[in-house]
Amino acid sequence: KPLDKLSPERPHTRVFSTYILVSMVLQFAAHLSFTIYATQRALTLRPEGEEVCVAFDLEGGSEAASSSFETNVVNSVCYIVNLYTLATNFAVNYVGHPHSTPIHANRPMLFAVLAMMATATLLSVGE
Repeated sequence: KPLDKLSPERPHTRVFSTYILVSMVLQFAAHLSFTIYATQRALTLRPEGEEVCVAFDLEGGSEAASSSFETNVVNSVCYIVNLYTLATNFAVNYVGHPHSTPIHANRPMLFAVLAMMATATLLSVGE
């Protein structure tokens, strides 16, 4: 929701401004490196003899790809890391004060981000 009083600061005038492009590139680099690091750590933590199966069957459709799926440490870590990444994207890219309502005043947005982080944390500590 827009604020009642206009801010003396002007927002970025272009979508492809230097600030936004640098922010997107740095976020992508941070999230990709975190995903790669977490996946590599998960590969070292998997039980002995467990194979990681990546099923991409373009000809057989979704039924063929899902028939060989088995849960393992790597899939769980990738899912949890992607959930954290999504939550941080929402929180970091939220445009709040001075141009809009601050995130602490936007209760639905704040609770959505907190719920995603809590879910990811609970998934990461559970057995």
